[in-house]
Amino acid sequence: MQHLSKIIKTADSEHLSEYQTTNQFGQEYDLELLAAERNRVNSAAYSPKSFDCPICHNKNYIMKFEGGYNIVEACECMNQIMTNTNINRSGLLEVFKKYKFENWKDDKPFRKNMLTIAKKYVNEFDGNSWMFVGGSVGSGKTHINVATLQEIMMHGNQGIYKRWHEIVAELKQDINSNKSNQFIYELATCNLIYIDDFLKNYSKSDLGIAFRIIQGRHDRNLATLISSEFYLSEIDEMDSAIGSRIKEKSKEFTINIVRDEEKNFRLEGL
Repeated sequence: MQHLSKIIKTADSEHLSEYQTTNQFGQEYDLELLAAERNRVNSAAYSPKSFDCPICHNKNYIMKFEGGYNIVEACECMNQIMTNTNINRSGLLEVFKKYKFENWKDDKPFRKNMLTIAKKYVNEFDGNSWMFVGGSVGSGKTHINVATLQEIMMHGNQGIYKRWHEIVAELKQDINSNKSNQFIYELATCNLIYIDDFLKNYSKSDLGIAFRIIQGRHDRNLATLISSEFYLSEIDEMDSAIGSRIKEKSKEFTINIVRDEEKNFRLEGL
């Protein structure tokens, strides 16, 4: 067990009672005294900052009895706090508010299928598999991927969201610089990434960038979400080294939405 502070022993030889016993080292301790200290520590409450925890009362730690000692360990709310911190750092807070599974419209068969596959990906998330969503414009590819990313991050996983044009714009300032190489390395090695609008308005040089990122993530077996206006088969035709790697990693989590204006969310109600 990983503790946030050193083990704390609170037995006092002058206050031994009928509750007196010994720990694994043969040292005596008093259950009443230990219980009193746990009650004092655990009942203390702080004002909430970003998350109001009913377990530790916003201290971020709790005191427990173990092996004849009172020990201090991290409260389970730390996972939520770390998740909120990761979301804020990722710049996804406003996007996450907009795109959730809860407000996904599954009123058509293809939308129900997208939601089913995305939820399956989340439920079976192992940190290694990929999900690819390609095809029709305005069909909700960004929505379903952001919602998927959010669900995974809410379980304590770190992730980032990058639009393809942002990646290309940053790299093409000086593609051969140490800064650009470091940026590609970060994209290829982070635990989880969602790349939106993959290869949109691509050039030949973009394929080289894409390959370095895709190959890096493929070889390191890192979870990856990708959305594109291209079908996976079209990406494979552009560059089989890229397409085959995505296909190998996505497998059952591959969604290709047939191009059709009726599938365009943005045109509904017009």
